[in-house]
Amino acid sequence: MGLPPPRRVIRAGVERLPAQYDVPRHQHRHAYVTVVFSGAYRQAAYAGRLSIAAGDIVLQPTFDCHADQMLSPGVELLRLPWGREAGLGGVLDGCRSTRSAAPRPATSPRRSIWSLASSPRDL
Repeated sequence: MGLPPPRRVIRAGVERLPAQYDVPRHQHRHAYVTVVFSGAYRQAAYAGRLSIAAGDIVLQPTFDCHADQMLSPGVELLRLPWGREAGLGGVLDGCRSTRSAAPRPATSPRRSIWSLASSPRDL
C-alpha cells in the first residue's frame, strides 16, 4: 500500500500564483471554494479533469485529492472556507461570470455561495 498524498495548508484570502506553479497531487483537510479572478489552470481531481478559468467558482471537497497545472502566465484567485463537503466538488452551476458556460463535470453542489463562513482560517 502506498503512502497517502501530502496535505497542504493554505490561507483563506486572495492569492496570486505565478506561471509554471504546478502542484503535484495533494489534499486539504478542509473543504473550500475558489473564485478565479484571472488566468486559467487545469485540475485533476475526484470530480474529473477540470479546465478552470477566470469567472469560475470551484468547490474543493473535504480531503479531495487533486493536482493543479497552470495554463496561463499566472492566476489570481480568492479562497473561501466551506463547511464539510463529502461530494465530488467541481465547478459550481451557473457561476461562470466572464464567458458563456459550457457543460462541466461534477456540478452537483446546490448550496448558495453566499452561505460561506466569513472568518478566515487555514484550509
